[in-house]
Amino acid sequence: MKLHPDTLSVRDVRSGRTVIAPPVVAISREAKKRVLGVGEAARVASATQPADLINPFKHPRSLLSDFTVAEVVIKGFLKKVFEGRLFAPAPIVVLHPRVDPEGGFTQIEIRALRELAIGAGASRVIIWHGRELTDDELLNLRFESGGQVLN
Repeated sequence: MKLHPDTLSVRDVRSGRTVIAPPVVAISREAKKRVLGVGEAARVASATQPADLINPFKHPRSLLSDFTVAEVVIKGFLKKVFEGRLFAPAPIVVLHPRVDPEGGFTQIEIRALRELAIGAGASRVIIWHGRELTDDELLNLRFESGGQVLN
């Protein structure tokens, strides 16, 4: 999962299925809020009915501006990647934030990212900051050079 304030890319390495879209959610303006869509579906929903289009990863000081909405976005993207499966998997998520915050990521940001993925259904989360990883590295969970695993 590659995370940038403008794009979220989620790929199942085994199947090759990939979802790439803006990390946004459309939430109804009704008294009882409902999620109307995630990613491109959110843009369509917000254009056709009263809704707030929210990007929980767009903030001037941090990668994360709204934890609850961010979890909804990640859960929606995972659901799209594993669409059509009889059972929803609890995948191992390698989360790759594609930003370089001044001074590096804080422990709070790292923990929030990890908890986002767990809340969205991941069985395990590895946060990688560095170069693009190969499919072999992802499948074998081997990250040897060109970046670091954030704890």
